[in-house]
Amino acid sequence: MKHLVLLASGNPSLVSVIKKHLVEDEYDIIIARTSADVFKMVKDHNPSVVLLDTNQSELQAEAIHDEIQRLVPGQTVIVLADKEEASYVSHYFKIGVDDVMVKPLDPNELIGRINARIRCGDVSV
Repeated sequence: MKHLVLLASGNPSLVSVIKKHLVEDEYDIIIARTSADVFKMVKDHNPSVVLLDTNQSELQAEAIHDEIQRLVPGQTVIVLADKEEASYVSHYFKIGVDDVMVKPLDPNELIGRINARIRCGDVSV
């Protein structure tokens, strides 16, 4: 069974790389470039996992995550973070994200983390 991944990013090169690897690994993928698109796609498509690129400020990413959780409680969210500082990463865990990966990403590790969430039953089908 294919799982649907929603990638929320306005970075065309990041979208291209992630999309290529997800398709190769037989995931379906939809792309949201704005927060409004994210909210609509979460409601309309119920993705297994949301990948939330933090190419905007931390405050916006937190607000987007909170709205995703309001719309679909328990929605699995993996943040793709710009910074590696412990306080920055730990902040995302404190607000309830499921996982954090620091860019630049290793596509194989990203696929592994998505697969781990699916195996653990942390995602909706």
